[in-house]
Amino acid sequence: VFRDSVMYFAPYFNPNNSNQFVFIEQKNNDLNKWLCLYDITTQEKIYLCDEVDFNPRWTINNWIVFNRGGEIWKIKTTGDSLTQLFTGYNKYNLQVNPRGDRIIFRESNDYYTTYLADINGIFLDSVSDQYFGEGSWSRDGLKITCKLATGGEYYTGGSFGYYDTTLTIFTDVYLSTSEETKDRILDTEWLPDSKKVLWLEDTEYHIIDIETKETSLFLRECGTNIKLWPNYSNDGNKIIWERNYKESKNNGYDLFWQTQIVITDSNGDNEIRILPN
Repeated sequence: VFRDSVMYFAPYFNPNNSNQFVFIEQKNNDLNKWLCLYDITTQEKIYLCDEVDFNPRWTINNWIVFNRGGEIWKIKTTGDSLTQLFTGYNKYNLQVNPRGDRIIFRESNDYYTTYLADINGIFLDSVSDQYFGEGSWSRDGLKITCKLATGGEYYTGGSFGYYDTTLTIFTDVYLSTSEETKDRILDTEWLPDSKKVLWLEDTEYHIIDIETKETSLFLRECGTNIKLWPNYSNDGNKIIWERNYKESKNNGYDLFWQTQIVITDSNGDNEIRILPN
């Protein structure tokens, strides 16, 4: 696999300003990944810290919460106050609520545990033997999507639902009996109205109404040129994505991999490339 000279991953809007976003940058042949901020208007890029993984989250109170391996950290958008919140290399899939004062994530040991904590790293609640992943916190702050999970094992098929914020009620949203890999849920993202969920299955994005359970096709992509990790701007007018482009070369022995950060309208149209610029 040959990577592009610079790779761009996991963009996420500033909830206070949709002209800014956080993302991860990795240069070719460098194992280190940098947490970066970017301003679309000024084209200014700021490096905050290194050794960053997965999907960082920009909070409304200007903290960025992120993973370093299985540890969870936070840092101010100014680059100050780098703080480790939770130790241990087994905490993943963090999500932050709209007020920026609550975090949910899973811990993976012999069994899965779902944890709810505050922004300062104090545990507030937990659910034992429950997997949390492919999640998203609704804009009204009341619902948290999650792949369907039971009894210390998680169902890897195409089913998901949502928790209430007390972690006591789980509501099924989309149920599937398929065991096929192509039918697995890979990501969920609440629409700004907190009534619909955008979700990825194989190379297709669907939207489902959580009340009527009506499902519609939102976007069909190609496996070698697909957009991932959608995040809506705070006004709901734009979506920012990580676009992945893969091309087979040298009679199939080599694979060239490139990523970009792009923005579309809320319906997925009018794609504009932001990075590389």
